[in-house]
Amino acid sequence: MSEQGYSYRRRGQSAAELRALIERYVPAGAIFGGDLVALADDIRSFGPGDMRPLDALDGWDFGHAFCAEAELRWRRAADGFDVLLLTEQERAEFAPGEQVGQPWALRRPSEDLRIMLDRPKGARLSFVQYLAPNQAVQFVRYREVGP
Repeated sequence: MSEQGYSYRRRGQSAAELRALIERYVPAGAIFGGDLVALADDIRSFGPGDMRPLDALDGWDFGHAFCAEAELRWRRAADGFDVLLLTEQERAEFAPGEQVGQPWALRRPSEDLRIMLDRPKGARLSFVQYLAPNQAVQFVRYREVGP
């Protein structure tokens, strides 16, 4: 059986609910985001012992928090935050109407193929591709920042 990716969406989340989702699904990893004008700073690392980078959420209109197991994306909407979770683990705690599409086929590029980052200088971002039945890439899920 091949590995699958899952996507879940929740709308109307408060900043506190967004933070709780990040702490649950991405307990340690990296985060970036910004407002409608500019991306804020570099990608920041965080972990169970230091959640201070999450304090920036209040000023951001969009963002991504990610680790090897999952990525949480959000954008500010009129009724709160619209949140998308990408993960390779099926999550029973989400209602059936919160799943986006069917489970996705996955493509894991080799470790040599990563996204090069300007900041932090020389860092590379690993990723997983979520594929539609016709093999078109539907999502690129960020995984880890490394050298």
